[in-house]
Amino acid sequence: MKKVPTLVRAAMAFVILYGFFAFGIAPVTKALVGTAAPLPSSLVLMYSGMSAAAILLYVSLREERWRDFFRPVVRFLRDDEPPTRAKRFARAAVLVLLPPAAGAWAYARASAPPEPPADPPGIHFNLPDKYAAVENPLPWTEDNVREGGILYTRNCAMCHGDAQDGNGLFARAWQPRPANFRDTGTIAQLDENYLFWRIKEGGPGLPKGSIEHRSAMPVWDGVLTDDEIWKIIMFEYTSAGVKPAKRK
Repeated sequence: MKKVPTLVRAAMAFVILYGFFAFGIAPVTKALVGTAAPLPSSLVLMYSGMSAAAILLYVSLREERWRDFFRPVVRFLRDDEPPTRAKRFARAAVLVLLPPAAGAWAYARASAPPEPPADPPGIHFNLPDKYAAVENPLPWTEDNVREGGILYTRNCAMCHGDAQDGNGLFARAWQPRPANFRDTGTIAQLDENYLFWRIKEGGPGLPKGSIEHRSAMPVWDGVLTDDEIWKIIMFEYTSAGVKPAKRK
């Protein structure tokens, strides 16, 4: 059996990984937690780039494998004998048409006009009807707030920050950035049931036509219990020095 060229195997590995990041995460999360949580396009691009770098690193570890990786490219670009008409045409098409095609694709992505969202831009989307009557069943006690702080540190601080200012360790990786709870335009204007909805359903729970998958907020339903979510909410309000809208 003829050995598959290293370049072809590397390309197949990249395609498989990209397909998993772009289309495989949603069904996996659906099977695990009951809610599909596809990766934001920015993360698909980042993870695909990391995968490409890892594949190239693996290929370059051995000189023989590295030469075999580039052998088809060298054969395509360099001739030991007069090339056929088909090869000349294919080489001209790649060398002449590929660069402007790539430039046009990049320009189209960068200059595409944004589509207006169905909801007003910002963080204040319409609360789904099923959450409208939801109320915090837990008392605002020091113990509940303290437990909420522990849960926040374990699950939320890496993005929203220890100070709840949206400057956590991973904050720069997300677009939009994680919410700054100390900003008077965020939780200070919202009630507890709104935060409960956003934490429970995450970015995939946003209404269609809004920022939707651009939000990297994970789905915490199935990871945290409802009581744990309420305790985190109480800690967030208390630590930020504000009260829920209905409690003011």
